[in-house]
Amino acid sequence: MSLRRFILVQFLLIAGILSLINGGAIHGLYHWGLDDASEFYLWRDAEQAMARYESEGRLPEGDAFLRFYPRLAALPDGYRQAIAAQGWKREQMGMLGLPGETVYFLAFPLAGAAEPAWVLHRFREADDEGYTGLSLGELSLLLLAGSLPPLALIAHLLFRSLVRPLARLSRWAETLPGQAEPLAPPAEELRFGELQGLAARLHGAFTEIARQNTHEQRFLQTLSHELRTPLAVVSAAVEVLNRREAGAEQRAPLARIGRAVQAMASLTTSLLWLWREGGREPEVQVLALGDSLQALWEELSASGLCAGFSLDNRVPAEARVLIAPPLLRIALGNALRNALNYGRPGAIQADWAEGELRIVNALPETDAAPEPEPGFGLGLYLIRRIAERQGWSFATDANEGCFILSLGLRSAQVTLPLPGER
Repeated sequence: MSLRRFILVQFLLIAGILSLINGGAIHGLYHWGLDDASEFYLWRDAEQAMARYESEGRLPEGDAFLRFYPRLAALPDGYRQAIAAQGWKREQMGMLGLPGETVYFLAFPLAGAAEPAWVLHRFREADDEGYTGLSLGELSLLLLAGSLPPLALIAHLLFRSLVRPLARLSRWAETLPGQAEPLAPPAEELRFGELQGLAARLHGAFTEIARQNTHEQRFLQTLSHELRTPLAVVSAAVEVLNRREAGAEQRAPLARIGRAVQAMASLTTSLLWLWREGGREPEVQVLALGDSLQALWEELSASGLCAGFSLDNRVPAEARVLIAPPLLRIALGNALRNALNYGRPGAIQADWAEGELRIVNALPETDAAPEPEPGFGLGLYLIRRIAERQGWSFATDANEGCFILSLGLRSAQVTLPLPGER
């Protein structure tokens, strides 16, 4: 719900409640005043009747509204029965709500009489048919209609006073991700102390994030620069050994060393790209997903990391992805290492369906599922980072004793042949 609609609904609710309260107050005050006025005029008429009785020995004549009766038995049957059923007291006003009329009555003493006399005021509904004034319901509606314009004006002014500072805060917050250190504070006054405090917390949080990103980039740049020289030395040494016609027993280890050096060089370049906005995209190739996964598993097995584990590779041979090889290597390698580091020995299952790679491994019975946060499965954090830059989907789940890693590569899925298959 938008803020404008929320404020409008709240003020309409307030207007309705105030109208109900005012309507009830009008109704109560009307009947309260009517009761007081009726009691006053009943006593006035009773005093006039007592004076007439003392002087002339009889009660005054009545009319359709005003009636006098010398005793209770003289009242019409309907009135007498209703009064008897309701109860009455001397010199105390009572009221009867009868069909078509409302009757106020008072029992008053007469000099020398054993029973009290009675005076009645009759308010008949038929007498009100020609009355042109407003009813209580109409008065309540008129009050509601009169209160809506000022309430609407108050709501509009309140909305403007709230939304303008919020809009300034929103515009400023949108500029934070693209700013370099030091981040600029809000240029406009936010009016409310709560918004000022929120802006200060946002500024502090984004400043800390920018500082950490800067440190990460500098660290990766330094690491990449410092690794290039030893990697070049190792690569040259491997090439020299290969030229000296190494024996059959040495060729396989040398080949693995050469592949590892190449992987290290490409990984440093790819990691730099991950933490750098913009820049040239890594070169992509058409790769067989199942073969890439199997090759990484064999490398991990040769390193002795897969003891007690096996790979159930169900990725079909025709599964192809157009992707930078180093990025795929980082993603698949960290997914497999996560299963090896945090999973229970046994089969690690990999399957492919509708552009999504799923890697499933059994969890230790007493350990919780690895969380995709740096520090507890740093590899999952790298996978997520790659997925964000490449537009892939990435999710993890723990279900029925298994940890499930899902990597959506639909945007990279292709049907092109591999190089050399044409």
